[in-house]
Amino acid sequence: MSRYFWMKGYDAALKALDPKLVIRYGDRMPNEDVSRSIYFENENLNRLRNGR
Repeated sequence: MSRYFWMKGYDAALKALDPKLVIRYGDRMPNEDVSRSIYFENENLNRLRNGR
């Protein structure tokens, strides 16, 4: 359910702002516009996943 709301917000932001580039931290979400998104690793999320 949270992915649904995240995607709704992502789409609304793209429509309202029409950015040339979106800087993202963390995993790529399904149906994101990868042509204008750049992804960086989220170290906090990695630590949570790896139990460190």
